[in-house]
Amino acid sequence: MKKQADEAFRSLARRSSGPFRALAYGVTGTPGEVSVRAADGVRALVAEGFPAPSPVVVEVAAPGSGASSRPRFRRDVLQWIERPALPEPPRTASLAETRDRLRAVSSGLAELLGPGGADSVEAVPAPILPEAAGAPAETPLLLVERFEDLGAEAEAIGAAMRDVLLRGCHLLLPSEGIDTRTREGRGRAALVLRLADIKAAAARERSLRELEVRRGGLEVYGPVPFGFERAGRKLVPVARSLETVGRARELAGRGLSRFEIALALNREGRPWKDGGAWTGRRVELVLRNPIYDRAAREEIA
Repeated sequence: MKKQADEAFRSLARRSSGPFRALAYGVTGTPGEVSVRAADGVRALVAEGFPAPSPVVVEVAAPGSGASSRPRFRRDVLQWIERPALPEPPRTASLAETRDRLRAVSSGLAELLGPGGADSVEAVPAPILPEAAGAPAETPLLLVERFEDLGAEAEAIGAAMRDVLLRGCHLLLPSEGIDTRTREGRGRAALVLRLADIKAAAARERSLRELEVRRGGLEVYGPVPFGFERAGRKLVPVARSLETVGRARELAGRGLSRFEIALALNREGRPWKDGGAWTGRRVELVLRNPIYDRAAREEIA
């Protein structure tokens, strides 16, 4: 992910001089504040030098939600970034302008040819008519007034920024000093993304530790595994089901495949926890779950 972000920053650095098409994004907790936030977005765009007709998207969402999970951010902002601006159609000369050009060309030819006709000159240059110059493609730029519009936590803010930057869109957060059109602004954005990655990694490690603690203490940590019943926050073993777990492990030790173990358990009349049949996937879940080792150490099975 860091490599993708670095490539995105390098790409944006090459397109830092414009031209740009800008959109402002904000979020509010109540519908009544939408018009106020929209007006704020227009003022922010004008203050940064963008024309007043630039679009503004204001989303009504829970303050703690991340922008990447909000419907309008994904539909109206991210799709706007990916949708290239249509170039202006070339200007077509009016009938009067065309007549004037032809008249001027005819007069010029008459003067060049003179009384001697075509033999009096070696060549007559072709008239040069103005052509519509192709306008360079506009780079999208998203203006966000505050970090809180992207999320309440570093992970959510980083995810939203990554969604924007990896799509080749510049990001402008005036209150935070982030403007990816400048080298300093890109450095600040990269720092925020790095912090978000660190926070996300720490959260994953914390979740894994909590999972191991709960599993080791035979506490509920998710869906109730085969061989147990739920009693409040505790997992209570079911002796008959744990015998089936032992049988599955015995067959696995003999070298049988997951599918063959499932067939054997079904033939022996050992149902899955919902009364249904065993499958290779269900056998895999049982064989890989270390909670049964904990149960064995407690001499429950």
